[in-house]
Amino acid sequence: MKPVQILLGVLSLCILAATGAAASVFVIDPDHSSVSLSATHLGIGTVQGRFDRFSGSFDYLPSDMSHATVDVRIEAASLNTNQTFRDQHLRSDEFLDVTRFPEITFRATRVSLTGSDKLTIIGNLTLHGVSRPVTLDATLRGTSPDMDGKNRIAFSATTQINRQDYGMAWNKTIGANQIVGQTILIFLTIEGVEQAAGGK
Repeated sequence: MKPVQILLGVLSLCILAATGAAASVFVIDPDHSSVSLSATHLGIGTVQGRFDRFSGSFDYLPSDMSHATVDVRIEAASLNTNQTFRDQHLRSDEFLDVTRFPEITFRATRVSLTGSDKLTIIGNLTLHGVSRPVTLDATLRGTSPDMDGKNRIAFSATTQINRQDYGMAWNKTIGANQIVGQTILIFLTIEGVEQAAGGK
């Protein structure tokens, strides 16, 4: 090995050590996070809902987001729009079909910083048995130690999908308007707790 190559290797190791290059692993705290959505009703109103049960984790290293990971799992049957009949319909085989597809997942394939507190998260959303790429526009809300002395970090993110792309095409038309809009807006507020080495 040439002396120049050895020198570059040593410098690289020094830089990694100085910057603490290992990404921190954060586990999502569902008690301080939310996954919600909205859709138009009859072309004039808005119906909002949330998923009550979800989990996930992500890696975070501000100096290098190229290897960042995001993994979120949502229990489809936990969708709650505060209206029992509507929720039963949304869980049926005309929409989420939670018996056949009990889990919704999102896994990031690329995370990039686009500003001091802005990120673009590209990944695959698997919903109703269909996987498609989506892009989330995310904002870093901040970091803070908690009452147990653990580090926390919070993000908010938004995206939108066309439910027909995921095989959920049910609709009825009243007058000139469809009961349920095709575009679904998705909103996330995520607070993660940093895990110590060994995952504790």
